[in-house]
Amino acid sequence: MSIFRNSLSVGTSLLDSVCTKFGTEIILQHSDSEQRITATVLPAPSRSDSSKASLRAYMRQLAGFKELPTAIAEAGLLMGIRGFGDIAQGPAFAEDVFRIEVSGPTGLHLTVVDLPGLISAANEEQTEDDVRMVQKLVDTYITNPRTIILAVVQANNNIANQGIIQKSRRVYKAG
Repeated sequence: MSIFRNSLSVGTSLLDSVCTKFGTEIILQHSDSEQRITATVLPAPSRSDSSKASLRAYMRQLAGFKELPTAIAEAGLLMGIRGFGDIAQGPAFAEDVFRIEVSGPTGLHLTVVDLPGLISAANEEQTEDDVRMVQKLVDTYITNPRTIILAVVQANNNIANQGIIQKSRRVYKAG
């Protein structure tokens, strides 16, 4: 996975203050061909037909991982997320999924999903709709029996206070 660690760090200055605003699937597929990176958007089922068509139309072939921050910004703008481009109103998160497919000599067949962190309560930056949408998106992934949850939690906060731990225990009672 070092291809991501090294390559994604290039664009962090663009996204330093931005948390995950939509699900991001990174699909690694090993093949003997040259590396190919494709970015697409999977629209949420709740979108209108015209909005779904617009989101499905997005496809970008990336020449390398240095282009990833630009593709993320394009996707956020297309999804209508507040804070991307000149969007000042609207939702803080999207139920849509940004998909990055990497095929080539990766050595792996693996999908990694990065999801927005669970929100406990609405505030001036996120609404009750945002809270519900993030909960629903996380539930969609963790209830899949093929999912392995890698929960990223704050080290300075009691693990009993971490929403993802509580949610994971409800889904996977055996641990």
